[in-house]
Amino acid sequence: MKLTGSSGRARVRFDPAETLILGAQLDELLVSLDEMGPGDPVWERLYPAAFGDADAAEEFREMVGEDLDNARRERVGACRAELAAAAEPPTRRGRDIVLGPEELERWIMALNDLRLALGTTLGITADEDGSIDPDEPLAGQRAIYHWLTAVQDGLVSAALA
Repeated sequence: MKLTGSSGRARVRFDPAETLILGAQLDELLVSLDEMGPGDPVWERLYPAAFGDADAAEEFREMVGEDLDNARRERVGACRAELAAAAEPPTRRGRDIVLGPEELERWIMALNDLRLALGTTLGITADEDGSIDPDEPLAGQRAIYHWLTAVQDGLVSAALA
Protein backbone atom coordinates (compact mmCIF):
# COMPACT_ATOMS: atom_id res chain seq x y z
CA MET A 1 0.00 0.00 0.00
CA LYS A 2 1.12 3.50 -0.77
CA LEU A 3 -0.54 6.30 1.15
CA THR A 4 0.05 10.02 1.08
CA GLY A 5 -2.07 12.65 2.72
CA SER A 6 -2.35 16.04 4.29
CA SER A 7 -4.94 18.72 4.99
CA GLY A 8 -7.66 16.12 5.52
CA ARG A 9 -7.12 14.52 2.12
CA ALA A 10 -5.42 11.30 1.07
CA ARG A 11 -4.29 9.27 -1.91
CA VAL A 12 -4.06 5.56 -1.36
CA ARG A 13 -3.00 2.81 -3.72
CA PHE A 14 -3.32 -0.86 -2.87
CA ASP A 15 -1.33 -3.51 -4.67
CA PRO A 16 -3.36 -6.30 -6.33
CA ALA A 17 -3.04 -8.73 -3.38
CA GLU A 18 -4.12 -6.04 -0.92
CA THR A 19 -7.05 -5.15 -3.18
CA LEU A 20 -8.20 -8.78 -3.17
CA ILE A 21 -7.87 -9.09 0.60
CA LEU A 22 -9.59 -5.80 1.37
CA GLY A 23 -12.33 -6.45 -1.18
CA ALA A 24 -12.99 -9.88 0.30
CA GLN A 25 -13.15 -8.40 3.81
CA LEU A 26 -15.62 -5.71 2.71
CA ASP A 27 -17.76 -8.28 0.87
CA GLU A 28 -17.71 -10.59 3.89
CA LEU A 29 -18.83 -7.78 6.18
CA LEU A 30 -21.77 -6.96 3.90
CA VAL A 31 -22.84 -10.63 3.90
CA SER A 32 -22.41 -10.83 7.67
CA LEU A 33 -24.63 -7.79 8.17
CA ASP A 34 -27.42 -9.73 6.42
CA GLU A 35 -26.89 -12.89 8.47
CA MET A 36 -26.32 -11.68 12.02
CA GLY A 37 -28.62 -10.12 14.56
CA PRO A 38 -29.05 -9.50 18.26
CA GLY A 39 -27.15 -12.02 20.34
CA ASP A 40 -24.38 -12.46 17.78
CA PRO A 41 -21.14 -11.16 19.36
CA VAL A 42 -20.12 -9.30 16.18
CA TRP A 43 -23.56 -7.70 15.87
CA GLU A 44 -23.43 -6.68 19.52
CA ARG A 45 -20.00 -5.10 18.93
CA LEU A 46 -21.09 -3.22 15.81
CA TYR A 47 -24.42 -2.13 17.34
CA PRO A 48 -23.67 -1.66 21.04
CA ALA A 49 -26.46 -0.84 23.46
CA ALA A 50 -26.78 2.92 23.83
CA PHE A 51 -28.05 2.69 27.38
CA GLY A 52 -27.44 0.48 30.40
CA ASP A 53 -31.17 -0.13 30.71
CA ALA A 54 -32.27 -2.99 28.43
CA ASP A 55 -35.70 -1.49 27.68
CA ALA A 56 -34.24 1.93 26.81
CA ALA A 57 -31.57 0.29 24.66
CA GLU A 58 -34.19 -1.71 22.77
CA GLU A 59 -36.35 1.37 22.25
CA PHE A 60 -33.34 3.30 20.94
CA ARG A 61 -32.45 0.44 18.55
CA GLU A 62 -36.03 0.40 17.26
CA MET A 63 -35.89 4.15 16.60
CA VAL A 64 -32.47 4.43 14.92
CA GLY A 65 -31.28 0.89 14.24
CA GLU A 66 -32.39 0.75 10.62
CA ASP A 67 -30.79 4.13 9.84
CA LEU A 68 -27.51 3.06 11.48
CA ASP A 69 -27.55 -0.22 9.57
CA ASN A 70 -28.28 1.50 6.25
CA ALA A 71 -25.49 4.04 6.84
CA ARG A 72 -23.03 1.23 7.64
CA ARG A 73 -24.00 -0.68 4.49
CA GLU A 74 -23.70 2.45 2.34
CA ARG A 75 -20.22 3.21 3.74
CA VAL A 76 -18.95 -0.30 3.17
CA GLY A 77 -20.55 -0.49 -0.29
CA ALA A 78 -19.10 2.86 -1.37
CA CYS A 79 -15.61 1.85 -0.22
CA ARG A 80 -15.97 -1.46 -2.03
CA ALA A 81 -16.98 0.34 -5.23
CA GLU A 82 -14.02 2.75 -5.01
CA LEU A 83 -11.65 -0.13 -4.41
CA ALA A 84 -13.00 -2.02 -7.43
CA ALA A 85 -12.84 1.08 -9.64
CA ALA A 86 -9.19 1.65 -8.69
CA ALA A 87 -8.39 -1.93 -9.69
CA GLU A 88 -9.88 -1.60 -13.19
CA PRO A 89 -8.41 -2.34 -15.60
CA PRO A 90 -6.28 -4.88 -13.76
CA THR A 91 -2.70 -3.67 -13.63
CA ARG A 92 0.28 -4.60 -11.54
CA ARG A 93 0.11 -1.31 -9.69
CA GLY A 94 -3.54 -0.29 -9.64
CA ARG A 95 -4.67 3.32 -9.48
CA ASP A 96 -4.89 5.81 -6.65
CA ILE A 97 -8.06 6.21 -4.66
CA VAL A 98 -8.35 9.95 -4.02
CA LEU A 99 -10.12 10.76 -0.78
CA GLY A 100 -11.46 14.15 0.21
CA PRO A 101 -12.49 14.81 3.81
CA GLU A 102 -15.89 13.07 3.53
CA GLU A 103 -14.50 10.03 1.70
CA LEU A 104 -11.62 9.82 4.15
CA GLU A 105 -14.02 9.79 7.09
CA ARG A 106 -16.12 7.12 5.36
CA TRP A 107 -13.08 4.90 4.78
CA ILE A 108 -11.94 5.30 8.38
CA MET A 109 -15.38 4.30 9.62
CA ALA A 110 -15.63 1.32 7.24
CA LEU A 111 -12.18 0.10 8.29
CA ASN A 112 -13.23 0.47 11.90
CA ASP A 113 -16.28 -1.71 11.21
CA LEU A 114 -14.03 -4.32 9.58
CA ARG A 115 -11.64 -4.27 12.52
CA LEU A 116 -14.45 -4.50 15.08
CA ALA A 117 -16.00 -7.47 13.29
CA LEU A 118 -12.75 -9.33 12.70
CA GLY A 119 -11.33 -8.48 16.13
CA THR A 120 -14.48 -9.75 17.84
CA THR A 121 -14.41 -12.97 15.83
CA LEU A 122 -10.75 -13.51 16.70
CA GLY A 123 -11.18 -12.50 20.35
CA ILE A 124 -8.60 -9.73 20.05
CA THR A 125 -8.39 -7.48 23.10
CA ALA A 126 -6.83 -4.07 23.64
CA ASP A 127 -4.05 -5.47 25.83
CA GLU A 128 -2.62 -7.82 23.20
CA ASP A 129 0.90 -7.06 21.99
CA GLY A 130 0.17 -7.67 18.31
CA SER A 131 2.43 -10.68 17.92
CA ILE A 132 1.21 -13.51 15.72
CA ASP A 133 2.05 -17.17 16.20
CA PRO A 134 2.53 -18.48 12.63
CA ASP A 135 1.44 -21.95 13.77
CA GLU A 136 -1.93 -20.67 15.01
CA PRO A 137 -4.76 -21.72 12.68
CA LEU A 138 -6.06 -18.13 12.49
CA ALA A 139 -2.66 -16.49 12.00
CA GLY A 140 -3.64 -15.24 8.55
CA GLN A 141 -6.79 -13.59 9.88
CA ARG A 142 -4.80 -11.99 12.69
CA ALA A 143 -2.32 -10.64 10.13
CA ILE A 144 -5.21 -9.14 8.16
CA TYR A 145 -6.55 -7.53 11.34
CA HIS A 146 -3.18 -5.90 12.04
CA TRP A 147 -2.85 -4.79 8.42
CA LEU A 148 -6.34 -3.20 8.56
CA THR A 149 -5.20 -1.41 11.72
CA ALA A 150 -2.17 -0.01 9.89
CA VAL A 151 -4.29 1.13 6.93
CA GLN A 152 -6.76 2.83 9.26
CA ASP A 153 -3.95 4.44 11.22
CA GLY A 154 -2.48 5.86 7.99
CA LEU A 155 -5.85 7.30 6.99
CA VAL A 156 -6.41 8.81 10.43
CA SER A 157 -2.95 10.40 10.25
CA ALA A 158 -3.82 11.86 6.85
CA ALA A 159 -7.11 13.20 8.20
CA LEU A 160 -5.34 14.91 11.08
CA ALA A 161 -2.37 16.25 9.10
